[in-house]
Amino acid sequence: MDQFTHAGLSLAHRRWGHGPVHVIAFHGYGGSTQDFAPFFPALAEKVTMHAFDIWFNGQSQWPDDRPIDEPVRPAEFRELMRAYMEANLIGRAWYMGFSLGGRLAFSLLEQMPERSRGGLLLAPDGLVRNPWYRWMSRFGWGRDLYGRFQQRPDGWFATLDTMRRLRLVTEKRHQFLKGHTANLDRRKLVHDVWLSLRLLEPDLGQVVENLRREEI
Repeated sequence: MDQFTHAGLSLAHRRWGHGPVHVIAFHGYGGSTQDFAPFFPALAEKVTMHAFDIWFNGQSQWPDDRPIDEPVRPAEFRELMRAYMEANLIGRAWYMGFSLGGRLAFSLLEQMPERSRGGLLLAPDGLVRNPWYRWMSRFGWGRDLYGRFQQRPDGWFATLDTMRRLRLVTEKRHQFLKGHTANLDRRKLVHDVWLSLRLLEPDLGQVVENLRREEI
């Protein structure tokens, strides 16, 4: 596992394979680069995968001198990945993302389409705008509300259980929400990931325009 640093931001990354086709890959929420390991016994001759841990997941650490309320800006993320590609002599690469990682892949298709050979998106976040995410991460009152929820979640859990009994949320969504907020560490992870990535919300219209222009 290596660390790549540019302009104060670092990402842990792992490299598999030695093929001529380069893939830049981002895992889903709560995952790590190891999520991509099963791909490569069959692909190592054709593909070189550069898999990255998203901040607060795996071994990627948020900068000590940067407050969590100062999120990664799209231009910063673009320049970080551009610097990595140049340092590793990568002209063009496939951008690959699973779930949350799909939003990072979309961001690169928006910000750096000229370096893309294509996109491989697996159940990607970012196709549908989640109003809960927008409210809780974009607005100060939402961040304050979530901060209180981290410490005193019982009222939220009771409300969520009631909504499930009234069939206002599905059993799957109920389990998902409670599973990701079951203890303080999990609630903090949601908080930190949401806040640090809240500006990486790509304009899908611009992504489509870029795909057409670059013939991706």
